[in-house]
Amino acid sequence: MPTRSEYALEQALIEQLQDMEYSLIRIDNDADMRANFKQQLEIHNQGVTLTPAEFERVLNHLNTGTVFEWTKILRDKFALKRDNNEIVYLSFLNCDDWCMNEFQVTHRVEMQGKRKNRYDVTLLINGLPLVQIELKKHGAELKVAFYQINRYQRDSYNAGAGLFRYVQLFIISNGVNTKYFANNAISNPRYFEKVEHLQDRKFVFIFDECHRSQFGDIHKAIKKFFTQAQLFGFTGTPIFADNAKGTEGNQQTNLCLASVCINKLLSMRSAMTTYYVFLWNMSGDMPKKTVPMK
Repeated sequence: MPTRSEYALEQALIEQLQDMEYSLIRIDNDADMRANFKQQLEIHNQGVTLTPAEFERVLNHLNTGTVFEWTKILRDKFALKRDNNEIVYLSFLNCDDWCMNEFQVTHRVEMQGKRKNRYDVTLLINGLPLVQIELKKHGAELKVAFYQINRYQRDSYNAGAGLFRYVQLFIISNGVNTKYFANNAISNPRYFEKVEHLQDRKFVFIFDECHRSQFGDIHKAIKKFFTQAQLFGFTGTPIFADNAKGTEGNQQTNLCLASVCINKLLSMRSAMTTYYVFLWNMSGDMPKKTVPMK
């Protein structure tokens, strides 16, 4: 396979996104980002026109909360008090009918915070940057891109209007391998350390109530993210006498099932290097637990 440069990967990605009806827009800096967001927000809300003071109140609203609260802000409507004291309810995302949103792609946005950073490719929905993509040349080490995104979070995501804090998903790719991270997995130092440590690990997932892991895209997401994972699952949980007593009985069932898988894995030990076993009850009865097997 011929080696492709980072620039070639970026251009190919943008062309593919345009074929998917993403509009290519030039955004060079925070001022451009603010102006585009104002325009797209007005379009999304049936052509409402916001005064500069009203738009500042929108930005102030978006600058409150935590990474978890921001996702709620995106889904909820904002009751904006207009300059004439009337109330208008603004929507940031249409979560019920996705095609009623405006999709854009831009690249090489520069943001000046503690340091100046330039982001590879950004996907915007209704003017808000919600997906950040960092690319490396064909076959390059993905950890470099991972560290870059972490640096962006520290150094420049809070700069200007702070709209990049609303990024929900990070994607890193070298044209061969692609990995996905939720915002908090990188922005929270505790989660960052865990994700960094487990980047190249092998996992064994043991699911009780495993049929619940098949809804939507859960199974595909697990397989796509944990590329070296082995999955074991149980459904139709057997009944123990203590089950009637409530949670402790359920715990017994879960642990018994998990032990069957672990014993099986131990018998396969000669064929394994280092695996991490992840016990996961899809009904939520048993706490998640990661067990290193060396």
